[in-house]
Amino acid sequence: MSLTARPFERFSRFPFWSQALITLGSVGILVVLWSACGLPPPPPRPAPPPLSAPRLELSGNFGAVFSLAFSPTSQWLAAGTGDKQIHLFDVSRNEVLRTMSGHLQIVKSLAFSPDGKILASGSLDKTIKLWDTSTGNEIRTLSGHIGGVTCVTFSPDGLTLASSSWDTSVILWDVHSGNPLQKLSGHTDKVNAVAFSPDGRLLASASDDGSVRLWDPQTGKLVRSLPEVNARVESLAFSPDGKFLASGASRNHQSKASHYGGIRVWDLEIMSAVSAFEKYRGNIHMLAFKPDGAVLAGAEWPSNPRGNSFVTFWDVNKQVVLDRFDVDRFGDLYAIAYSHDGRWLASGGLSGRIRLW
Repeated sequence: MSLTARPFERFSRFPFWSQALITLGSVGILVVLWSACGLPPPPPRPAPPPLSAPRLELSGNFGAVFSLAFSPTSQWLAAGTGDKQIHLFDVSRNEVLRTMSGHLQIVKSLAFSPDGKILASGSLDKTIKLWDTSTGNEIRTLSGHIGGVTCVTFSPDGLTLASSSWDTSVILWDVHSGNPLQKLSGHTDKVNAVAFSPDGRLLASASDDGSVRLWDPQTGKLVRSLPEVNARVESLAFSPDGKFLASGASRNHQSKASHYGGIRVWDLEIMSAVSAFEKYRGNIHMLAFKPDGAVLAGAEWPSNPRGNSFVTFWDVNKQVVLDRFDVDRFGDLYAIAYSHDGRWLASGGLSGRIRLW
């Protein structure tokens, strides 16, 4: 008779297994027979954490986490924190490699260059700084906004940096010289987010004025203004294939309609929103596509001050909610970021915890 561990493994999953080890009934005899054949019971395996539990929590005591960005290799995670500094983590070692200081206010946005050699930071002190990731030294400071900088992002070729600001403008910068190339005007309220399309041919911007605008980054001309959503549009994310643009918005308290913005995914070929996503209403502060483009993650703020913050995951193709993680209790969730290999989703907020899911 040929014996394998397969039946034993199946048997060990039954809830009465631990009881069988100490009883003398037929079940106990069966255990003895299996053990007598030279197959000792396997060591107990720890139960895997539930899907909605973080796999890793990066240590530190830096105050609230306002921005996060993974390096192109997914090895490093940069965090802009309440101490007005940027901490660069080695994710595999769970340790801070270096800390970059120089901003006078919180760092609202972080972005790695495509080659990972430069880290850009945008701060409410109205400046943008470029950092050498190998040393942590500041390369240069970009000044030109007259309001706090809310978002920074590199073009796919790494030659241009786009920044948005509370001053209602978007500025395109030459990365090597630090000189401004274009100033894009047209929004009538704070601009909260900017994003380059994967091919670099479009630049999207989102504003408190309730609009999403598409620009030609070469000419600085407006290509299209997407229909207003009657809410503060706070975040943008292009799908990896460039076919869709996701926008996340939160409640506009100044609007008489008091709508929730929620999620809209725009088909850029027809310039129309995917209707199924419009049915979801929530306060969405940040969006991120998984690198395979199949999943869209959103940082959802509570609808009341004592509510919890969540990360919600949508299946882009089926247009349904896949999961919803309860991330922070009684604390706003400010930042999420997918690693480029798709292994991790990092989150951070008012609680100061940096969690990897």
